Amino acid sequence: MAGERKGRFCETRQAWLDKTLSAQPDRPTLLFIHHPPFDVGDHYVGGYRRPEEAGALEDIVDQQPQVIGTLCGHVHWPVNHAWAGTQARIMPSIAVDVRKGIDETEARGRPVYMLHRLSRVTGLVSQARTAEE
Repeated sequence: MAGERKGRFCETRQAWLDKTLSAQPDRPTLLFIHHPPFDVGDHYVGGYRRPEEAGALEDIVDQQPQVIGTLCGHVHWPVNHAWAGTQARIMPSIAVDVRKGIDETEARGRPVYMLHRLSRVTGLVSQARTAEE
């Protein structure tokens, strides 16, 4: 729908993701998606146009233990959240005017980004960094 800012995960994409993940069950995997498939406080609730699509995504990921992390955007707020057996992360926006949840006394108006490291030993480790001037 025009102007709508909600996520979609149609049946075609569901089948593709399930098939793709099932093809390599021993390969540690990070899933990158734009819209978080879970609520974030009062700020972001019901982020998918059809709630059953978010539920389908959760069901697929929950059945794939090789998916270690789910990395999301859209909310512009650094969040760590357990979801579907993964460590979910929402990355802050590098755009200063739309980001939330960043200590501006430390960031001082500079872009903030995240580095992620996936290891069999430590799992997913994420660290926020501030761009240097």
